Amino acid sequence: METDTHDAAPEPVEAAPQRPVPPIPPGDGGPDGLTVFQAFARGDAGGSVMNAVPKKKKAGEDEDKPKEPDHVEDREAQLADAIARLQEAPELTYDEKLKAHDISKEEAMTIVADMFEKGFHEKTYNVVGSHVTVIFRTRLQEDQDRVLARIESDAPHYPTTVNNLVAKHNLSASMMEFMGKDFRKKKVQERYDYISLLPDIVTRVLVKKLTRFDDMMLDVMDEGAISNF
Repeated sequence: METDTHDAAPEPVEAAPQRPVPPIPPGDGGPDGLTVFQAFARGDAGGSVMNAVPKKKKAGEDEDKPKEPDHVEDREAQLADAIARLQEAPELTYDEKLKAHDISKEEAMTIVADMFEKGFHEKTYNVVGSHVTVIFRTRLQEDQDRVLARIESDAPHYPTTVNNLVAKHNLSASMMEFMGKDFRKKKVQERYDYISLLPDIVTRVLVKKLTRFDDMMLDVMDEGAISNF
C-alpha cells in the first residue's frame, strides 16, 4: 500500500475583519470618491495624504491670475507709507535746510555768489578720513544734455541701467580732484574712463558723496534763496 508523502494542505486561516475607514465628508472627497487613506494607499495622491484632499479656494480668488509675491506687496506698502509721511511733513525753513547740511548763512552767501559770479562752486569731501578726499564742482547744462543724449542713444531697457549711467556721467562731470589727481583739464570722457576702472564699492561711495553735494546745492539755491540775503 503506497503512502502519500506530500504534506497535507494547510487549512485556510480566516482573515481578521478590517475596520471600515470613515469616508470623507461630501465636497471634500479624494480621487474617484475614495477616502483619504485609500487614495494614499493606491498612490493616486503622489504619496501624500494632503494631496488627496483638494484645497479650497478663497472667496474671490481668481485661479487664472497669478498672485503678487508678498515681498512686492510689502515694498508697495512701504513706498506708499513713505510718500504719505513726506506729504504730511512740514516744509523746512531756509535756515533749517542750511543747518541740515551743517553750513552757515555766511557759507551759503559765498556759494550763491560763486554761482552768479563764477558760474560754479567747488566743495571738498572726505572719503577716507582726511587721507582720501574728493573735490566736486557744480555741473553745467551741457553736462545734463550730454547724459540725456547718451540715454537716448543707448536706449537702456532697465531703470537700474539708466540710474548707473546717469550716476557715472554726473560723477565724471563733477569730479575735479580725487586721491591727489587733478581732473580739471581732463575731458569728461577721460574722467568717465577713469571712473569705469575704479572698484565698484569706491564708485558707490563717490556717488553717495556727490548726491550729498547736489542736495546741498539745491537747498542753498532754493527758490527764495536770494531773498534770504
